[in-house]
Amino acid sequence: MLRSVSQNTPDPSDPYAPQPPPAQGYSTPGYPPAQGYAPSQDHPQAQGYPAQAYPPAPGYPAYQGYQGVPPQPSSTMAMVSLISSIAGLTLLPFIGSIVGVITGHLARREIARTGMEGAGLATAGLVVGYVGIGLVVAVGLFFVLVFGAVFGTIATVGTTTGGF
Repeated sequence: MLRSVSQNTPDPSDPYAPQPPPAQGYSTPGYPPAQGYAPSQDHPQAQGYPAQAYPPAPGYPAYQGYQGVPPQPSSTMAMVSLISSIAGLTLLPFIGSIVGVITGHLARREIARTGMEGAGLATAGLVVGYVGIGLVVAVGLFFVLVFGAVFGTIATVGTTTGGF
């Protein structure tokens, strides 16, 4: 059985229908302020909470907080190795890679002798340095072969055609 209901009046049996607004005189009940707390500025009814440190237990010193483990010093040579090897790939193609490989080997020896941190940095400096040297050698061989072939072809063509 269908009922015709106007758009402005909701069906009272529908649980999902919008509820009417509360009557005008209705207000939420207030709570009495708690004793011993100062009111905050944002909420006049809310009260502050005084921070107090508990005294240490009898016979024990006060807690000083977690001190942690002091960090191990990292090898400066290992950092120099990685930085110069990266510079060898970007700014100083051959010189930076050579410096990176040399300081990488020196850093690995220093780390093995003293137990400092930075073995990963030294290894990364060595790898990047050797890659940089390999790239410079490969590019150099490529240019030698290409220009050798070009100049060899020019020399051969020039002698067979009676030029120059």
